[in-house]
Amino acid sequence: MSRLKNKIVIKSSKSGMTVILDPECPFEELIAEIAEKFRESAKFWGNIQMALMLEGRKLTAGEELRIVNTITENSGLEILCLIDNDADRIES
Repeated sequence: MSRLKNKIVIKSSKSGMTVILDPECPFEELIAEIAEKFRESAKFWGNIQMALMLEGRKLTAGEELRIVNTITENSGLEILCLIDNDADRIES
């Protein structure tokens, strides 16, 4: 059972958007939750471009791409770049 009440949490800042992902939730459930949240909040975000940071769990490049595509398909957002804050990946 997941510890987080919400499977995803969206935080916005001047530099972009952070999506915090439940580390315990199956990936397919996260994708469905992301699609629903961004579809419901599409009017709030409008048609803008922004940077995206994903936190809360390790993701493959393919999973990151699926998340970006899910966000853009369900909103007017255009994700310009992913901000990587994984120190291990940044060093290599």
